[in-house]
Amino acid sequence: MTFVVNNILLIKELKIYFVIIFIILADINLKKKMKKLFTILTVVAISTTMTFAQQGSVAIGVGSNLANVSWQDYELIPTVGYFIADNMMVGTGFSMGSSTLDVEDGTFNSNGDPNMVESKESEMSISPFFRFYMNDAFFASVGIAIGSGTDDDGSTEIRTSSFGLNAGVGYSLMWNDRVCIEPSFGIATGSGSAETSIGAITISADEPSTFGMAIGLGIHIRLGGE
Repeated sequence: MTFVVNNILLIKELKIYFVIIFIILADINLKKKMKKLFTILTVVAISTTMTFAQQGSVAIGVGSNLANVSWQDYELIPTVGYFIADNMMVGTGFSMGSSTLDVEDGTFNSNGDPNMVESKESEMSISPFFRFYMNDAFFASVGIAIGSGTDDDGSTEIRTSSFGLNAGVGYSLMWNDRVCIEPSFGIATGSGSAETSIGAITISADEPSTFGMAIGLGIHIRLGGE
């Protein structure tokens, strides 16, 4: 009997190791990969015993979307959640970023080289969610995603906005009742709009609506509770 129990625990730990390795490999080509890798390893290294999904607990971690995303566009989104009651959590994900690039403006100088202009890009997104844990393993969740962004090269400015809904189910892999790895899948729908300004002229257009499968993977640590 002891041999069987030990084997079951070993299989569970191996599953967690494989998921962690997958996250690391998926993030290996991104900028600041060492910082993200350090964050993941730090979360996994911390362990203690707590009551699962208890009212008053806080969940802090990262999440990702794996559906229709290339490795170059893969990103980890910080998330925070709070258990308003046993097995019921509300939370949100949040991300923002900006970049400056030198791009060709379509004209050439006297030497025949393309003239360059500075293009500034920025984006921000917030994704509130509600999650219900049916037991120590399975959960169901619903959420929304709101995003906005700008792209300005000095002569043309493009402003975008987006809104989406998602719903799905997932499975919790616990590490000593504190560190949790949660793969999930479901459906997601979204829509958006874009506004382009060129001088005094502004053109508005709606983005095509989307509907498809959502595949997620998250890891977080539980804090608080009794």
